Amino acid sequence: MTISLSAILSLLEINLQWWGYLLLFLSSHPYEIDGNTWSLWGGYSEKGSVYSFFGIYQDAKNDAFQLLGICFYQKAGRDAFQLFGICFYQKAGSDAFQSLGICLYQKAGYIAFQSFGVCLNQKAGENTVQAFGICLYQDAGNIAEQFFGLCFSQKARHIQKHLYSFSVRKSTS
Repeated sequence: MTISLSAILSLLEINLQWWGYLLLFLSSHPYEIDGNTWSLWGGYSEKGSVYSFFGIYQDAKNDAFQLLGICFYQKAGRDAFQLFGICFYQKAGSDAFQSLGICLYQKAGYIAFQSFGVCLNQKAGENTVQAFGICLYQDAGNIAEQFFGLCFSQKARHIQKHLYSFSVRKSTS
């Protein structure tokens, strides 16, 4: 990744000193501390969790945590968490949480939660919650909730909760 960044910088005619290239190398390298992977751009951890700021790819056995960025793929054994960004896919064994952004797909074994944004698909085994936004599809095994927004389709087996929402299609099966 460092070679491609230096090639891009040379094409853009941006000259860096040796410390600039060292900083680019150190920021693109993931670090493993106590079984967890810490990085700027994301990473993979087969034992622990992944923590990053601008994660492009995150795959963790336990938790995947991202702050301030775009996440194209996030997979966690327990919890997948992203804040302030766009996430194209989130999959978690327990909870998937997306806040202040656009999420195109979320899947969680227990709770999928999207807040302050547009979510095009949410699917959870137990609960799915969309708050303050537009959700085009929600599917929950038990409870589907929509607060203060538009939802074009909701599907839940048992309970649907709506608070000041407009929904085109609501179905319980």
